[in-house]
Amino acid sequence: HFSAVQAAATPGGPVTGSHYLIGEGPRGPWHVAPGPFLDGGLPCPRYAARIVETGEGLKIIGFADRPEGTFIGELTDPDAVVAGPDGLLRIVA
Repeated sequence: HFSAVQAAATPGGPVTGSHYLIGEGPRGPWHVAPGPFLDGGLPCPRYAARIVETGEGLKIIGFADRPEGTFIGELTDPDAVVAGPDGLLRIVA
């Protein structure tokens, strides 16, 4: 759910998608990473996504989403996830 502040700060307005939490250590405290959703859109290209470690680095994979909301039962192709200079994650499609 978007707060009025979050909706105003999101380019293009509210979207659906996946964000992630960051913390001071493995036990937190945790907070939502700053900036836009890690993987957002209207609709988001994938839902129930997970970031997994592979031999080629981090990858994000999830269920494919269709604009009309039809569940097609397919997983998306994995896309690379990298940490930027600021330490925040981004997807490299």
